[in-house]
Amino acid sequence: MYVPQARDARQSLYLVSRTGSEPSTVAAAIREAIWSVDPQQPVDAIRTLERAKYERSAGNYAILTLFVVFAVFALLMAAIGIYGVMAYSVSQRTKEIGLRMALGAEVATVRWMVVSQGARLVGAGIALGLVASFVLGRLLGNIVFGITTTDRLTFIGMPVLLALVALMANLIPARRATKLDPASALRGD
Repeated sequence: MYVPQARDARQSLYLVSRTGSEPSTVAAAIREAIWSVDPQQPVDAIRTLERAKYERSAGNYAILTLFVVFAVFALLMAAIGIYGVMAYSVSQRTKEIGLRMALGAEVATVRWMVVSQGARLVGAGIALGLVASFVLGRLLGNIVFGITTTDRLTFIGMPVLLALVALMANLIPARRATKLDPASALRGD
């Protein structure tokens, strides 16, 4: 479709051409064909369609990469935080755990007690996070490409991943708590 530039003035114009050969070999012929009609026309930035698409969306890829880096960092910080809280909680309950073990509590029961306490906290955090994600998803939907605001990977996969990270962060202090010698745990700090 041809529209005179005087009627539809733009800062830049694009010519798209399909070639059967290497695009760089056709660039000179296209430039010469344009200059044969009007030698005053500037012809620059000749590139393939794939390259033009990439340049147009490079800013979006940079933002998405930044989000991914921050998300991985946030996941790491969450895992460290969960581990720290659980380890502190277990250390505060050393005498209680030692008493339970001295009275004959099974190792699995004590581990379940420690892990279930952490699971309740993680469950509440995941529930709050999902609600916040649904609300903020609409705001970020225009920036993040390739996913929808209700993407399954985001709203099912990430909570499952966080729950697994939390489970591992809870199991380490739980194992440590059940390996305590009940006599030394009851004696004191």
